[in-house]
Amino acid sequence: PAKINDFARLINEKNKKNVFFIIIIERIFDLFILFLLYFLKIKANSFLIIIIFSGFVFFVLKFINYKISFKIKEFLLILLSVLITYFHWIIAFFIFKQSFISFLKLFDYQIENINNIISLNKFALITLISALPITFGGFGLREVASLSVFNSIDAAIILSSTVAYGIAVSGTLTFIGISYVNIKKIYFK
Repeated sequence: PAKINDFARLINEKNKKNVFFIIIIERIFDLFILFLLYFLKIKANSFLIIIIFSGFVFFVLKFINYKISFKIKEFLLILLSVLITYFHWIIAFFIFKQSFISFLKLFDYQIENINNIISLNKFALITLISALPITFGGFGLREVASLSVFNSIDAAIILSSTVAYGIAVSGTLTFIGISYVNIKKIYFK
């Protein structure tokens, strides 16, 4: 949902099949991370520790010459892809939370325990709902999901915050995607 212009890369790619496959794998990583953050209620630091520990175990097994069926290069590529996706969603959550905090301050709205109300697992749920391929970039779905998840906050603040978040994230990534396509057209003919 946040990377809506990835498919625009296909237009100018010579090997469309491979690029399409990579984009699908990236979406699977997105859903995997979001499912873990929501359903397992894994905290941000815990997930990072699990990833680092799995990499450490792999290297120890490789060091003692334990027979592993796939190569270290493939494992590192998968591990790095999961870490990049993880950090992408942590940064997106930070932007999401900051948009709420900004509008709460703007409207002089006081909420206790903001960290419990606007949490990583609630963000993951809203993002999973907005990932349904019904609307462009999750707009509309994200707002409706936020209204039901954050029902203790004023609706105007919720709508303002989620629209600002959607424009910030989707707008930035749209600009990056369009720039990528145009730069490739101009400089890499």
